Amino acid sequence: MAKSTRSAQAAKEMEDRISQRMDNRFLELANTLKETLTLSMKDTMQELLTQSRGEGPHGLSNDNMGFGAIGDDPMIELLRLRQKTSVDAYHEEFNYIITRLKLSDDHILRCFLGGLKKEIQMMVRMF
Repeated sequence: MAKSTRSAQAAKEMEDRISQRMDNRFLELANTLKETLTLSMKDTMQELLTQSRGEGPHGLSNDNMGFGAIGDDPMIELLRLRQKTSVDAYHEEFNYIITRLKLSDDHILRCFLGGLKKEIQMMVRMF
C-alpha cells in the first residue's frame, strides 16, 4: 500500500509540474500575442495617419494634405465614426469620409468593420 501511495503521489507531482509548465507556456504565448497585436495596431495607426496626410511611405512628401477647411480632418472623423443606426446610413457616411483619404483596401475594410456595431461585426467576421 505504501508503494501505491508513493506512485500516486509521484503521479500527482508530475501532473502538477506539467500543469505548471503548461500555465507558464500559456502566459508566455498570451504575452507574445499581446505584444504582437500592440505593435501591429501601432503600425496600422501610423500608416493610417501617414496616408491621411498624403505622405509617402517615409513621410517625405506632404504636398496633398487631403483636408478641406481648417479643422476638417477626415482621419479623425474616420476614427470616431461608429454605426449608430442602420448599416446603410453608416456605409454612406463611411464612404463620404473614405473618399477624402488615401488608404489601402485592407485598411478601408478594417476601419469599416471596426465601426460596425459589435453584434454585426461578429456576424460579418464569421463569414
